[in-house]
Amino acid sequence: GSLCDRRTLILHIISSWFCSDCDAFAMATKETETEVVSVREKIMYASATMSADVLISITAMYGNIFLLEVAQLPPMQTSWVVFSSLVCMIMTSPLAGYLIGLTDTRWGKIKPWLWATMPLQIVFYFLRWYVPKLPNAGLFSYYFLVWIGSEIVQCCFGVANNCQVMYMTTNTKERDSITAYKSGGMLIGLVVGAAYHGQIVAVYGEKLHDKCFASHNSTVDPVQLQYQREGYLVSAGVT
Repeated sequence: GSLCDRRTLILHIISSWFCSDCDAFAMATKETETEVVSVREKIMYASATMSADVLISITAMYGNIFLLEVAQLPPMQTSWVVFSSLVCMIMTSPLAGYLIGLTDTRWGKIKPWLWATMPLQIVFYFLRWYVPKLPNAGLFSYYFLVWIGSEIVQCCFGVANNCQVMYMTTNTKERDSITAYKSGGMLIGLVVGAAYHGQIVAVYGEKLHDKCFASHNSTVDPVQLQYQREGYLVSAGVT
C-alpha cells in the first residue's frame, strides 16, 4: 500500500512538472464556456451598428443624386468627390486598425474611438447635405473636404465597432450570435434609412419635378431648388 502511494505521489510530481498550467487552462476553458453576453448588450451593440448603417445607406443611394441635381456640381467634379472619398476610406481602414491596437487608456482600446467618432459623424453627415453659397470652385473644394473627412470618420468608427466584438467575449458561439444581431441591425438600418429619407426628399422635391415635367425645360427654378435642399437638411436632422 505504501509503495502504491509513493508511485502515485511520484506520478503527481512528474505531472505537475510537465503540466504546471493544466489547472489554469482548465479554469480558462471553463470561464470561456460560461462567458455569455446578455441579450440586452447584443441589442445595444446592434443598435449602434444600425445607426451607423443608416448614414452609410442614405449616402450611398442619394449622395450622387444630391451632388449632381441639388448641389449642382458638374459630373466630373462629382466623380472626383466620390472617388477620392472612397480611396481615402480604403487607405484609412488598415491605419485605423493599427492605431486602435496601439491605444491604451483607462477606458480600454475601443471606447475612446467610438466616443470620438460618433459626434464627428453627426457633424460631417449634416455638412454633406448642406449647400453653401460659394462659387463653383469653392463648392467643389467644400464637398471634397467634407466627403473625405466623413468617410475617414465613418471608417474609424466602423473598424472600432467591428473590433469591439473581439473584446466582448472569447466564446466563439457568443461571437457568432453577436454577429447575427449586428447583421440584423445592418439590414434594419438599410431599410429604415432608405424609407424615411426617400419619403422626406420626395415630399420636398415633388413640386420641383412636377414643374420640370410640365415646362419641359431643363432650367431649374432657384426657389424650388432651395426648397429641395431644405428637404435634404430636414432628413439629415431627422437622422
